[in-house]
Amino acid sequence: MSNKNSEAIVVLGAGPSGAVAAALLAQAGRAVTLVDEQTKVNFKVGETLPADGAMALARAGISQVCKHIPTLPCSANRSFWGSEILQMRSSLTNPYGCGAHLDRVAFDAALINRAISAGAVFKPGTRLRSTVRNKHGWSLHFRSAQGSFRRDSGWVLDATGRRAAFAQAQGAKRLVTDKLVAVIGVLCSLEFADPDLTISIESAPDGWWYSAQIPSSGRIVIYFTDGDILKYSGAREERAWFQLASETQLIREFTNNPAYLLKFPLKVALADTSRLDCAAADGWLAIGDSARAIDPLSSAGITDAIKSAIDAVQVVLESKPGDKTTISDYASRVTRQHIRNNHLRSRYYHMERRWPRSEFWVRRHAR
Repeated sequence: MSNKNSEAIVVLGAGPSGAVAAALLAQAGRAVTLVDEQTKVNFKVGETLPADGAMALARAGISQVCKHIPTLPCSANRSFWGSEILQMRSSLTNPYGCGAHLDRVAFDAALINRAISAGAVFKPGTRLRSTVRNKHGWSLHFRSAQGSFRRDSGWVLDATGRRAAFAQAQGAKRLVTDKLVAVIGVLCSLEFADPDLTISIESAPDGWWYSAQIPSSGRIVIYFTDGDILKYSGAREERAWFQLASETQLIREFTNNPAYLLKFPLKVALADTSRLDCAAADGWLAIGDSARAIDPLSSAGITDAIKSAIDAVQVVLESKPGDKTTISDYASRVTRQHIRNNHLRSRYYHMERRWPRSEFWVRRHAR
């Protein structure tokens, strides 16, 4: 493998962390191939960009992406958490300004286009079939509908989400804190104009609820609980999901509204808090959720993904042949950040004490 190929980089996964990393590396003059298994996506979860997320985009030099996609201002956070008293935190009091509700499909597409315009080659609908490691770097073999091809690279960035597919293939282990899953409903209406621009969060006996508007698409409503609890609650079925929502104070405003209908069947997705035991080694780095996935209660997933991409790009650009310190320092930072986030997560879950015998809350109070 030539020195030119050793300077090439393959990024696996074209979510926010992968697309931002590809854009920054291409801007720095590296030959970047951005690979994603999916081709067309109708909907993606993670539609809120906090004000500090916009600052992270600005730090990456790509803040303009939000100017070309549908957005709505996030006016406030309101919640029933830990008591029957409604808590309201206006965006006007946020020193960083107002956050935004995003069309995540459009947002991710804008980030990918930014990477392409910077010089990255984008390969959607492509799967990694095999990997060979040699003294010069990696030889990666891919397959898509158009056929098979190979890429030689000096670095691989794993942005494949909680699967951490490449990292785990190299021997990294996933350390999982909880069993949290999300039961996702997307509500839509052709006639109803929803005036609520807040983020709504409400705890429940066996989990908690979240809702926010989606530009041009309606509203997302998510029920979070543990996977084993979901099995016996039946909440993956529409009737039970709507029944549980009707027992809330905030969320039922939307689910009981006859103007709103489910746009898609309910979808269940992993939402666990987890990390890799080792997020980097010689020639590869895990970034975004692949490196560490935080609790969705923080609403900081996109922000963390962008920051992770910026950090990883610095490591790639600054590392010298044989330099193991920079890589190990990156892995240590991932672990420390995860520990700090878990401390904060624990504080918030300990605030809710109304259901002391609920298995969901007992598990979180035990940590």
